[in-house]
Amino acid sequence: MRHATVLSSFSVMAGILGLSFAAGAAGPANLPTGIYSSLAASERSGDFVGLEIFVLQGATGHFAVIQGSEGAPGDPITVPLQVNGNAVRFSIPGRCACALPEGIYEAQLSQNRATLRGPGTFGERQLPRRNSFWQGGQ
Repeated sequence: MRHATVLSSFSVMAGILGLSFAAGAAGPANLPTGIYSSLAASERSGDFVGLEIFVLQGATGHFAVIQGSEGAPGDPITVPLQVNGNAVRFSIPGRCACALPEGIYEAQLSQNRATLRGPGTFGERQLPRRNSFWQGGQ
């Protein structure tokens, strides 16, 4: 009798764990994370231009570490992401030393690239998914 109770308890726990893992696999956990970068050094001037977005998951949701550059690299900034499928939305605050204009940004993420749209004259930019510029070999 005791053996049947242990097996029954084990079956219930395995079922609960299975449901937990299945629930965790759905939704924002499927968001393509990683580094999306157009950051490069100009061969003529040596200036740094472009931007990098590192999309990662934290304990309370998804975040991005973002760094822009228009001549000299800006300071990296960490922002929380609003996630809807593979689309993300974030805000850059005013007076940010990250070399990006203040405002709301939206990106569509895929395994190969991020299509990023920003405020005003920022327009739309394509960021390939690749290693960070700072890892070298770019």
